[in-house]
Amino acid sequence: METLFNSAPRLEKWEFKKFRPRRSFVQDLTYGDKCIAAKDVFYRLMKDGNKVGIFLFLDGYNEQEKDLYGQMGFLFLDEALGEYDMETKVGFIEFQSRDSKNFKDAYPLSVLAEHFDDVYRTLN
Repeated sequence: METLFNSAPRLEKWEFKKFRPRRSFVQDLTYGDKCIAAKDVFYRLMKDGNKVGIFLFLDGYNEQEKDLYGQMGFLFLDEALGEYDMETKVGFIEFQSRDSKNFKDAYPLSVLAEHFDDVYRTLN
C-alpha cells in the first residue's frame, strides 16, 4: 500500500489517500435484506496483547447468518476506525447479539473512535 501511494502521480484537482479514513458520522447499513441502524450497534473493548480486541454487538445477530452480520460489522468498524487502525491496531473481533453475556457495560458505536484511541494509548 505504501509503495502504491508513493508512486501516485501528482494530478491537479486529485487527492490520493493512503487508507480509507475514519468517518465522523457512521452510516446506517443495508446489506442484502438486512438493515442495521448505527445507533443500534454497541461495542466493548478488551486488551489483546499490544492491540485492542473488539466485541461488536449487532441488533438481530444470529449464528445462522453470522457471515452476513460479520460483513456488516466489518463495514461499521471500518467506517468508525478507518482502514489503517483496523489493519494495524485491532486484535480479535467478535460479533455477537445484544443478548450476549458480554454486552454488559457496552458503549454505543458513536463513541468508539475516541474510546479506542484512549485504550490503545494505554497499551503502547
